[in-house]
Amino acid sequence: MTAYDTIIVGAGSAGCVLANRLSQDPDRKVLLIEAGPPGGHLYIRMPAAVAMAIGSKQFNWHYQTMPQAHMNGRRVSTPRGKALGGSSAINALVYVRGNAYDYDHWAEMGCAGWSYADVLPYFRATENNAFGSGAYHGSEGPLVVSHPESENPAFKAFIDAGVDLGYPYNPDNNGETQEGFGPFQLNIKDGRRWSSANAFLHPIAQRKNLTVMTDQQVLGLRTDGTKVTGVKLANSRNIELISAETVILSAGSIGSPHLMMLSGIGPADALRQHKIDVAADLPGVGQNLHDHLEVKV
Repeated sequence: MTAYDTIIVGAGSAGCVLANRLSQDPDRKVLLIEAGPPGGHLYIRMPAAVAMAIGSKQFNWHYQTMPQAHMNGRRVSTPRGKALGGSSAINALVYVRGNAYDYDHWAEMGCAGWSYADVLPYFRATENNAFGSGAYHGSEGPLVVSHPESENPAFKAFIDAGVDLGYPYNPDNNGETQEGFGPFQLNIKDGRRWSSANAFLHPIAQRKNLTVMTDQQVLGLRTDGTKVTGVKLANSRNIELISAETVILSAGSIGSPHLMMLSGIGPADALRQHKIDVAADLPGVGQNLHDHLEVKV
């Protein structure tokens, strides 16, 4: 049985960062597992092909919500990336930080170290922003943040209409003020998508203590009593068991709880309903996901 110090499940926006940071320790043996392909396809690299990337069954899990009572029973498409870079490999390339209020609210609820003042230095350290270095931006990080090189007349008309209605013009929605009408910032470098994989994984992929697996589906977690000890991996027609001292689930807001529940970690009633042995009764797993809706104009 193959053994590692750390297994990271999911090479998405966060998983690529984790692989980079944790493998900085040459004595730590790290395995990064991604269910999707390496991600070098033209649909991913070319910004103009974003609709093809999102529409592809190869690069998108194509999740659907349950029927929504307040939407006349309709299901809502919930795209999630399946490639190195995760959703940062198929999204609309727009760079938008979480709202400062949300981070401050987390801190008020007891998440020490997660206020906006706490996380802002990490945003700055991560960025290579066209705005340059300042109170809200950095210019020496690996994540390229660019600005639109041309202004579409329709975009300008939309911004002008918002300003005419009394809303503020905001040239930097990731700066001191995050509300208002203005241009987006983009994760594009030299005309190509700059995903989390481009920024954090590809530059360090040759580290001897880092192994990256693509096109490998994790079926569940291996447990020993109350401790997770590894993962179960689909390998051709066999089930491969890989052990680790630490397993980090970075498979996204849908994929991570899904793997937990497949492994018997979650609401006991729901697990028994699907004939899954209960390893830990945790009622919050798989519950309370809130996502925003997109209204195309």
